[in-house]
Amino acid sequence: MSLNSNKKTKKSKLLLTLCAMLLFGFILNVGRAQQMQIDSLTNALNESIKTVQTSKYIYEQKIESPQSCILKYSVTNIDNKGKTTNNVYELNIADIDPNIVRQQTSGDMIYVQIVMDKNQKMIKVSKNGKLQPYISSIKIIAEDINNARHLRDLIKKANNPKSIFEYVADTEKLKSR
Repeated sequence: MSLNSNKKTKKSKLLLTLCAMLLFGFILNVGRAQQMQIDSLTNALNESIKTVQTSKYIYEQKIESPQSCILKYSVTNIDNKGKTTNNVYELNIADIDPNIVRQQTSGDMIYVQIVMDKNQKMIKVSKNGKLQPYISSIKIIAEDINNARHLRDLIKKANNPKSIFEYVADTEKLKSR
C-alpha cells in the first residue's frame, strides 16, 4: 500500500510542478504582450506628437515608456527670449480616466487633457530636474484639431490594450492610402 501511495504522491507532485510551469509561462507571455501593447501606444503617440509653436512659446514634446504601463511625457517650453523650461510627467496608463480625456482650446493653443481616475494626484512631475508636487491632470499640446482628436482617441484606448492595436492598425491603413 505504501508503494502505491508513493507513486500517487510523485504523480501529484509532477502534476503540480507542470501546472506551475504552465502558469509561469502564461504570466510571462501576458507580460510580453502587455509591453508590446505599451510600446505600440508609445510609438503611435510619438508619431502623433509634434513640435508646436504658439505666439508665446515653442513646445518640443516626446513620450516614452521607461517601464511597463508607465508613460513619461516630456515637454520643453521655449519662450520668445530663448528661455527654456523642461517639464517631465510620469503616469501609469491604468490610472487614466478615459471618460474625461478630451481635446480643448485656450487662446491659440489646442491640447488634450488627461485626468487621473477620481481626480487623484498620481502624476509625478519634475520641472528642470527638480521634483514638484504630484498633480491630477496634464495637457498634451496638439498641432491642430485633427491631431488633438487623434491623440485623444489613442489615449482613451490606453486602458484597453486590444483596442490600441486595432486603432494603431487602422491608422496605419489610413496613412498608406
